Amino acid sequence: MNDEYQELFSDVLNYAQMHGVGYILTDELQPDTPSQSKPASKMMLINLNWHDQKQLPFVAAHECGHILDGDQPSALYFTTFSSQSKYELHANQRAYEILLSLTMDSSTSIETVSVTDWMDNMHIPAWQEDNVRQAIKEHLA
Repeated sequence: MNDEYQELFSDVLNYAQMHGVGYILTDELQPDTPSQSKPASKMMLINLNWHDQKQLPFVAAHECGHILDGDQPSALYFTTFSSQSKYELHANQRAYEILLSLTMDSSTSIETVSVTDWMDNMHIPAWQEDNVRQAIKEHLA
C-alpha cells in the first residue's frame, strides 16, 4: 500500500477509534479472506493481506459501518439473502460517509466531483456507482 492509501487507512482506523470501535490488524489470513466485524464487542478484524491493498480503507470503513449500524452477526446466518444484502448495503453506505468525510471538505462542490474517479481512487466496485453518487450528493448538500 503506498503512502496515500496508508494515510487514508490510518485515518479510517482513527475514525473507528474515535467512535468506540476497536480493531485487530493481521497479515496471517489468505488474500481472499474477507475482513470481519463483531458488533457486539465493537471490534473489527482487518485482513492486511487482502488481494487489493488499495481497497483496505474502504474495507475498514465497511467493517466499521457494520459496528456503527449495530448489525447482529448471528442474524446474517439465519436470514434471507435480501436481508443479508440490506446489512451489506447499509455498511457500504456508512463506509461511503466515512470516506467522504475524510476525503472531501465543505469547500468541495458537486460540480467538481467525478464520481467514477473518486470510486476508482477508493477502489470501490463499479456496481456501487448509483449508491456512491447518492452518498456524494447527500454529503455535499
